[in-house]
Amino acid sequence: ESEQSYKLLMDSVPQVMIWVHSRMEIMWVNLQWVSYTGCDLDSTTDQMMKVTGKVDLGGIIHPEDAQRIHEWWRAIMETSQTEIRLRSLSGEYRWFHIRSHPLSTSNNSDQIIWISTMTDVHDHYVLKEQQKQQAQLQASEHWHRLMGDTIPVIVWIATPTQATGVEHFNKRWMQHTGQSYEESLGWGWVRALHEDDALKCKWQNMLLNSTEGFEIEQRIFRASDQTYRWHQIRAIPLRDPTLKWFGTAVDIDDQKQAEKVLIAARKAAEEAVANQELFLANMSHEIRTPLNGLSGMIQLLSDTPLVDEQRDYIATMQRSMDALLQIINDILDFSKIRAGGVVLERQRTVLEQVIDDVRDLVLPLAEAKNLRLPLFVDQNVPLVLLADSGRLRQILINIIGNAIKFTEHGQITIRCECLGEYEKSPSSSTMSSPSSSLSSSPPSSSYLEAIRNDKGTIYVVRFTITDTGCGIKEQDIPRLFDSFYQGDISSTKKHSGTGLGLAISKRLVDLFGGKIAVKSVLGEGTTFEFTICAQRMSSGGGGGDGGDHSTSSLSLPSLLSSTTLSYENAPAFATRAKAHNITCVVACSHPTSLLTHSHRMESLGLTVQSKIGSVPMMQSFITSSSSSP
Repeated sequence: ESEQSYKLLMDSVPQVMIWVHSRMEIMWVNLQWVSYTGCDLDSTTDQMMKVTGKVDLGGIIHPEDAQRIHEWWRAIMETSQTEIRLRSLSGEYRWFHIRSHPLSTSNNSDQIIWISTMTDVHDHYVLKEQQKQQAQLQASEHWHRLMGDTIPVIVWIATPTQATGVEHFNKRWMQHTGQSYEESLGWGWVRALHEDDALKCKWQNMLLNSTEGFEIEQRIFRASDQTYRWHQIRAIPLRDPTLKWFGTAVDIDDQKQAEKVLIAARKAAEEAVANQELFLANMSHEIRTPLNGLSGMIQLLSDTPLVDEQRDYIATMQRSMDALLQIINDILDFSKIRAGGVVLERQRTVLEQVIDDVRDLVLPLAEAKNLRLPLFVDQNVPLVLLADSGRLRQILINIIGNAIKFTEHGQITIRCECLGEYEKSPSSSTMSSPSSSLSSSPPSSSYLEAIRNDKGTIYVVRFTITDTGCGIKEQDIPRLFDSFYQGDISSTKKHSGTGLGLAISKRLVDLFGGKIAVKSVLGEGTTFEFTICAQRMSSGGGGGDGGDHSTSSLSLPSLLSSTTLSYENAPAFATRAKAHNITCVVACSHPTSLLTHSHRMESLGLTVQSKIGSVPMMQSFITSSSSSP
């Protein structure tokens, strides 16, 4: 009766109560246990048997706590209290604090019955865990902020909402801008930006509208000297758990100023180089004229009666003058090209005649070394083109001259062929080319633009010069067209030159809208290829479609207009001119040049009708010539 009264009393208390034998057998449960778990004494006993036998509580005890069922039972027996999670009838697991006391005593510990009260402490437990996590978070944030304050860059944290904005700046921001911590929060930091940057504040827009990291540059006010300094702003998004931005602002103003100084210095250097090149280009005539006069006087002197010793002296002077003129011409031409002073002319050009002139010019050099100089011009090459014959001749002389210079035996073969219309021309070479391949890429030359404006058909003509010389080392080929590059030093000592001939040739080929390439085998020989683009013209005798490639079918004006007169091609020109009984008028404003040119024409058997040595005389001659029949 006393036990029954005691059980009735325990049914009336609000706590869950159970009696447990020391062997972990449930002896009794009160009504609150049944109400909370939905299990009466029999079902609870069954569940506990599962716990002790299979460690499978059927859901009454939380699975994580079930793994340590023996640990908390031992804790009950030793300390009389512990905490465990129990499942309610609704399926929710809640924390309970268990206090246990022995209901009866016995010398045998296995015979003790324990009465346990279980108090629901779930809300308190959850609150305590939240407070613990919050404390840990605050401690972590505190350490992070302390770390951020030691970094010599601006650090900030922001929330991408119009209402929140930046929620933290490190001390560096306040030191730099002079703002207080409170003034800088939210969007107050915008007031520290440069006025122009604040009006188009990409930083602010990206915080609100972007979800990806960004990097921008903006100017931020520095209070110490009242200046705005450039900063590089980087930001990355973090989800903690909502989206936030973590960013830095690094002062790059000194770097920006250094960049400006370097840019200004580079611009000044480029302008200085351009001015030097422009000066040389403008001085080209003034430098060449006295040298040409000196060369001419040496030639005149060589035509006078001389003893053998004097003739040797004159020959040495002529060779030295020719070498000096070649060097100066190369330097002046290169400077003029670099300064943009070379514009290709579109003049009527007999292609085969230009090649013949070049061959006639270099033939004595080849014969002096017993070299053969075969020439092949394909029948598909247009007879007459609109092109700059002088610059084409210069390219050919540079390349063929080099071939003769570096060839001791064998031959130099010159070949010319037409690849067809510009748009339809195939890739013309598989050779190594420092200036890219010879495929038809759209040229930017003003020379070609002029042809396009005439709506004429553009043809691609290829020239190939192959020698049997010493060849070129593979490592030298990529730099072959660089300015002043001369390859092997031992070769440079043996063969004189400026190292500008091929550089000039490449730039002239570029102006023609073509490409240049080279292939070489050391010890076997070298092949140069280059292409030019030109508009086809029909010849006076209807030979524009191919046919007879000799110059005999050309009319006299065509013959004269196809040849640019120089000391080198004067003999060939004189031969054709005498065949037509031509008399000459020599016009030159420089007295020395007037004398040397007149003597040169007369020495070739031409009749010099007039010598014009001033601009008024030229104008008078033109006026009188135009009024006569």
